[in-house]
Amino acid sequence: MGVWVRGKGAERGAASLKYEGGAKEWRVECECGARDDDGERMVACDLCEVWQHTRCLCIPDAEEVAHLFFCDRRAALS
Repeated sequence: MGVWVRGKGAERGAASLKYEGGAKEWRVECECGARDDDGERMVACDLCEVWQHTRCLCIPDAEEVAHLFFCDRRAALS
């Protein structure tokens, strides 16, 4: 058994990642252990700016994320 992947862009090497706000340094620290963008739906806390999977935060794919999102770390930062 094997996995075949086809597409464009891989030959460009490590291009800088972008999100809606443009190119920026950002941090992924999800409770599942992810420390990098793995292509799953994510949300960033508007206070600490750390990205986490919506799945790990129990936010269903069909549900829109709140306009202002604050993670559980917010209490630890106070």
